[in-house]
Amino acid sequence: MELMIRYALELAIVIPGAIFALIPVRRRTRFPMRFAALPAGALLAAFIVLGAYLCANELLPAKWMLLVFIPLCAALYLMLVTLPTAKKLFCFFTGCTLAGFSSMYTSYLAAPIEADGAPFSVTAGLVCLFLSLLLGALFFPTLSKRIPYLLDAELLGPFWKYFCLLPILLTLLDFWMTPLHPANVMVGRVRRISLVIMLVVPGVLYAFCQLLFHLTRSLSEQARLQQENGFFKMEQKRYDELQNYMAETRTLRHDFRQHLAVIDQLNRSGETQKLSAYLRQLIDVSAQTQHRRYCQNHAVDALAAHYDELSKEAGAVIEWSLNLPETLSVPDVEYCAMLGNLLENALYEVEKLPEAQRRIRVGSDMATDAILTLCVDNPYAGTVALGQDGLPKAQLGGHGIGLHSVAATVRRYHGTFNISTEAQLFSVDIVLYSK
Repeated sequence: MELMIRYALELAIVIPGAIFALIPVRRRTRFPMRFAALPAGALLAAFIVLGAYLCANELLPAKWMLLVFIPLCAALYLMLVTLPTAKKLFCFFTGCTLAGFSSMYTSYLAAPIEADGAPFSVTAGLVCLFLSLLLGALFFPTLSKRIPYLLDAELLGPFWKYFCLLPILLTLLDFWMTPLHPANVMVGRVRRISLVIMLVVPGVLYAFCQLLFHLTRSLSEQARLQQENGFFKMEQKRYDELQNYMAETRTLRHDFRQHLAVIDQLNRSGETQKLSAYLRQLIDVSAQTQHRRYCQNHAVDALAAHYDELSKEAGAVIEWSLNLPETLSVPDVEYCAMLGNLLENALYEVEKLPEAQRRIRVGSDMATDAILTLCVDNPYAGTVALGQDGLPKAQLGGHGIGLHSVAATVRRYHGTFNISTEAQLFSVDIVLYSK
């Protein structure tokens, strides 16, 4: 029984490992964490008890039992989390790296009191769990804030398949460096040197996450400033158009008396054909000076005018229904970024269609003071394949990143983001809640 308890303490490292892996994705699971916690806890407890029993009876090293259990956990994790596979692997093996380091470091730290070569003593097992808690406390800001931020950063999308290799390699390094027998590390100065060198494992992971976080935040800030500058230019152009419209309107009002005089004279002389022709010319001139207002919000109005102009150049028609007040429930910049990304994708798709089918519908409304809705739909050619995250898989490199940006904004406001591809109509429905 004592041997089984010692194995159980050594195998119990899977509990902090699971916690480390789940913290970054706590809002990205198919089921609420409160529902998944109970079966996950039962699975881990069953593994610890069954694994300890098998190891105690067959005298198997605990590390081999962990190697068998990790692929099973990875498969369940991949099914539970709603993220691209590379991102899921990064988060999962980050948890494995931290848990594996705790176990490995304890093997070297407690080697002098493990002379019998058996699994962790009770003291060593408690040291291992305490070490994992200490490591968790040091990494908690990274796991809870920085990694989720990186998962949302659309700039990193193409690179996650490379990033996930780091924690995978560090996990394998943890297992490789874990000694099968405590006596192996008691030779000469191996143990003392190893205790210092092994700190590189969590240090590399920590430094990588911090560097990537600060670099991504800096690049995102630059992109945001460029985006705001672009919106400012759109608003400036819209303001200039309004100024021109007002000047033309003043001219028309000033010349209106002259037009009335001409109309009156033609009417008195009974020259109805000339009167009709003159009125048609006057109507055409008036139509050319009409100013369309898409909504009350100045930033959204400028963006709509910009894309309406682009749509005409592409031979497409955008049907607008923007029932938006002057002040939105979310920042203008974030809303315009979402709408701009959706319209850019829609124009890209409809340009592949015959001109008669190039129609885009845009609808947005403030359902309440705190709820903002947005819907954009367009026809498309070919097929659209949706990934595990519910977003279309990009067929061309660099295309489709905008939808990841939109999804990240929706998540920040705890909103809903639904994509439909039925009947060759690509439709995006968004609901945002003010913070």
